[in-house]
Formats: sequence, structure tokens, C-alpha cells
Amino acid sequence: MTNMISSSPSSGVVGIRRIPILFILLCSSGSITGVSGSVHSTVTNNAAIVSSSTTTIRRTQMIGTRIFGIGRGGGSWPINSNDEDNGGIFDKIKTAFKRKPKVEPQSPEELIKHQPTAEQTNGIDPFFVRVCAQVSADVYHQEPRHISRFDKLATISIENTVLKEPPKAVIYDSNSPFTDTNPPFVAVVAGNKLILSWRGTGSYMDCVRDVSIYLGSSSCWKNVAKVVKVHAGSLAAVENSLVAHEAELLKIIDDYEIKEILVTGHSLAGGIAQVALLWFQGTMDITIDPTPNKWKELATNGLTVKCMSFQGLSTTVYAESDDQELNQKGIDFINKCGANMCTTAFSLDPVPMVPGHFSTFGMDFIEDVLATLVRKKTYFGDTVETWITNVVERFGTEQLKGIAKSYFPISDKYQHIGNVLYYASPDAEPKVYIDNKNGILVGKEGFADLSEIKYKNQKDALTAVGYNHRIIVRGPGLAFYRNADVSM
Repeated sequence: MTNMISSSPSSGVVGIRRIPILFILLCSSGSITGVSGSVHSTVTNNAAIVSSSTTTIRRTQMIGTRIFGIGRGGGSWPINSNDEDNGGIFDKIKTAFKRKPKVEPQSPEELIKHQPTAEQTNGIDPFFVRVCAQVSADVYHQEPRHISRFDKLATISIENTVLKEPPKAVIYDSNSPFTDTNPPFVAVVAGNKLILSWRGTGSYMDCVRDVSIYLGSSSCWKNVAKVVKVHAGSLAAVENSLVAHEAELLKIIDDYEIKEILVTGHSLAGGIAQVALLWFQGTMDITIDPTPNKWKELATNGLTVKCMSFQGLSTTVYAESDDQELNQKGIDFINKCGANMCTTAFSLDPVPMVPGHFSTFGMDFIEDVLATLVRKKTYFGDTVETWITNVVERFGTEQLKGIAKSYFPISDKYQHIGNVLYYASPDAEPKVYIDNKNGILVGKEGFADLSEIKYKNQKDALTAVGYNHRIIVRGPGLAFYRNADVSM
């Protein structure tokens, strides 16, 4: 989750980085509150859930009052750019967004010192973890929107590896003209492995996809769909790519004698990759759906699928039902998927901690970001700061309380179902955590729980989150090289 607005040759809009999550939520709250009726009524009827979210509601109210001055009067909603009351605020904001940003010096390259073991990543060889990291970084390229953007993969040294030829991109779909709403997709062949990846957050609509916590299920796991839910925004990206390119992928698997598929991505794309694993597992598992298909045939002949997610958000929800037999089938399916999944979490990056730990880690992070904004009064410019204040005053404390009461208990149900590979710093040894908040993950005894990682206030939360979120693949971190023209 990095660029709020991406560069666009046609619009001339300049990329603005590290806009806090709360800003997105507030800007979206007109639509959020407009559709919250049924969800809100369900949640508020559950006394336990309401009680558990009381602290979060109070913290939300406190944030709005302390930082934005809710209830202090003044500031009307900027209806249009010609309003005398707002001094043409929209025109000023657009002008500020079009300003050429300050060019910061290129930071020194940083590699992750200790590569993870295959045991830590649930069976993915360290070399292929690095290839996945590189593909996840390269897919962020702005230009060219062509498969040639991955030509540099040929420079990866394959000495002392199982590869006879360097990794090669075989499919690239920019999803043009819908690139800003549908993340680009790439398929890379590396020996007998097929790596599938998507672009992480690179547009405003990607940010909307990031923070949307509405749930979905797929016909691919229809027999357990009532109890296994996923981040629907990620599922939409998976279905869009895998359905559109299914015939090509099956041909590539045959032509290159592929034995394993690795789904991967960074940030938003890390979440998409996690959901893609569930898509493949459901499609290939005869216990989920016995109907014959080509994927089940390939699985019978030994094709496997694993996920290597980098700083990906949590995307799976176990929705317990009254049917205990169905519950167990859902738990078994989740554990099958989790046994082949790994997600990195670097330092205090909030993305892998949300939405599943939003009311704790996420709220601590937001408070720190807002405190940073107070210290840096001109961070976004006075016009944008005024606009944020007007937004909050428009919706008021009750709206913020309603959002907290309705949505935070839902977001906290999300979890990572595979290993979470935690790096405290570039020089630190990786440590495996699990996200077993509901006790459904099996065979994970001895691992620390993800909830043990607590947020700590930073000197500059905005700079810290940018660094923590990108270094794992952009440092180049776990990847082989850094592309100077990658936008992320």
C-alpha cells in the first residue's frame, strides 16, 4: 500500500505516497455508511461484539476530536471549487497534486541478510523465494506495458541452482485499458516451476480494493463456501486473471512440463496470491468438488501449488456455522491451503497486520501517523489539511463511532492461514509466527502468535511505513536487484 495516486501521462497527476489509511477510510465513508445498514444492525444486535469494540470506538472518537477538532465549529463541506467559503479548495488541491514532487536521493541498496529456509516458507526453496520477490517487484514497472519489462530476469545468476536457463516471462497482461482498476498479471517460467504474480497497489482504486473488507466465496470451493470466506477484492483479481488465461496456463504447464505453481505478489498482490492458492486448491481438490477437470488431472499427476506472499494483507475468514460437519470440512480446507502458504512481515509494517489486527495494531499505527501529521503541518499542504478537517466535521463523531462499531469487529476476523515470516530488521534472523486467533490452525505448536507483535511509535511514522513496507522486495531485500524505475 504505497502510491495513493499513480503517475498518468494523460492526466499529468503526480504520484503521492504514503497517504494514511484513515484518510482513505474517511474519503470513502460516504459510500461506506450508505451501505452499512444491514451489517450495522447485525453487529449491534450482538452484545459481545459491541462490547469488545468499545475501546476501539472510543479511540476513534478521540482521534477525530484530538487531531481534526471534531465539534470545534468552523469549516463547511467544500461543495465546489467556486464556493466563497472554501476559497476554491478543490482547485487548490488539484494544483497541489500536480506539483512536481521533491526528488529524494536514491537510498543505498539493502539486502535481507538471512534467507528463509524451505521449512520456514512451507516448502519453497530459498532461491525461488528470491525469484518470487524479484517478479513481485518487477511487475510494478510503469512502462513499458509489455512483456519486455521482465527481460532483466535473464540476468539472474543460475549458477549452483537447478535451473538450466534463467527465468522467463511467458504471459503479461496489463489489463489495459483497465490497468488502474485491475492490477496487471504476469506468468514466469523458471525451470519446472510456473510463477504467477500481480501488481501491488499502484492506483487509487487499488487503495479502495485494499481497504474493502467485504467477503466473498468462489465456486472453486463451493462445498465449503458457507464457512470459508476471503477478501472479495482480492478474489475478483484472481478470478479475472485465472479465468481469462486458464487455457494459456494449461498449455504452458504442458509445454514446459511444469511440476509446481508458485503464486506470489507484494502488498495488495500478496493478498491476491493468498486467495489464488485457495482458488487452485479448491479447483484441484476432489474432496471439495469431485467433478473432473484438467486441474484435478494435473494434481493427480503431481502438480502442486504454493504461495509466497510479501507483506500481503490477511485475506481469509473462517465463518463458523451451526453445521459441525461443514465446519470441520472448512477447517480441513483452510489447513490444506495454509500448509502451502507463507507471508512475510517486516518490522512494523502495518499491511500484514491488517485487516486482521486492525483494532489493536492498526489503531496504534493510525494514531502514530496522525501524530506525525500534526508535527508536520505542511506534509500534505494547508489546502489538503483543511479538506481532511472538513471531511471529518461533515460526518462527525457519530459516523466514526458507527464505522468502528460495524466494521472493526468484521476486520478482526481476517487471518493469515499460513506461516508469517517475520523480519525485525534487514540483519535479523527470520522468525515464524502464526495467526491462530480462533484456534483452527493445526500442527502449529511451538510457534509464537502474530498478536504478540505490538506496534511502537516511530519518530516519523510516514517515512517508517514506506521503508518497512517496500524493503522486502525493493531494498532489493530478498530480491536480486533493484529497478530504479519501479513505482511502488
